[in-house]
Amino acid sequence: MQNYQGTPAVSQGEAQDLLAVPITSFPYFQDFEGGSIPAEFDAVPGVDADVRISATAAQNGSWGILFEGLYPWTAWPATPSSYAVAFSSGYATHFGTVNIDVVPDGSSG
Repeated sequence: MQNYQGTPAVSQGEAQDLLAVPITSFPYFQDFEGGSIPAEFDAVPGVDADVRISATAAQNGSWGILFEGLYPWTAWPATPSSYAVAFSSGYATHFGTVNIDVVPDGSSG
């Protein structure tokens, strides 16, 4: 599994070298009701974070995708007081992400 946590790259319509199956048809919809991370998603857990399908994350239905920062909480001196503090690059090991390779085919979506 990749361990890349940075700014997404624009591929100019060419498939990227990801583990995910490229999304080429639109509109694309994913409700996670299959109970596992779909092939179109390349889950990238952080050193201190997890990305998984969980019933806890379900909004409607049985399953949803959960991005979860894990212990140790020592990276944060206190409960983050703002978005900027919570998502500061100093806490990057606590971020889980998902890469999605979208290859536009000219359809609306």
